[in-house]
Amino acid sequence: MQTLDPSDIQKRSDRTELRIFQGGAVVVFLAGLFLPLTRFPSICIFLYITGLPCPGCGLTRSIHLTLNGKILQALQFHPFGLPALAWLCFLILSIFIPSLSRFYVKHIKQIHRLYATGALLMLAFGVVRLIGLLMFGGLSWVAPSVLR
Repeated sequence: MQTLDPSDIQKRSDRTELRIFQGGAVVVFLAGLFLPLTRFPSICIFLYITGLPCPGCGLTRSIHLTLNGKILQALQFHPFGLPALAWLCFLILSIFIPSLSRFYVKHIKQIHRLYATGALLMLAFGVVRLIGLLMFGGLSWVAPSVLR
């Protein structure tokens, strides 16, 4: 029976993680590119349950607007739309450019820190947006149309 080196198992796990994120990136990119903003309601379960936006509400719409050249509107829907789109592009390009896939796997720990930092920043944005909505009835610069 063949035994696997633990580092080989970890590399396989890292590559599997990358493939999952690549697939998700393609789906989000295509949704942002092709779904019209006016015909589809939000798919956010948190929004439906509470009536309040989650930290990610408006992100797909922001990506859609960015892909259509409407940068200022995109920033109003979600300020993380531009960095999210850049990361989606990296993940999609890594499907076709093996050196990018190797970079991802080689720097997996730093990338996990990047994910954690991004998640914390989005959570902080979500808290600021909720405070603005609850205390002031909204903030003109923070996702004005997410609740429509």
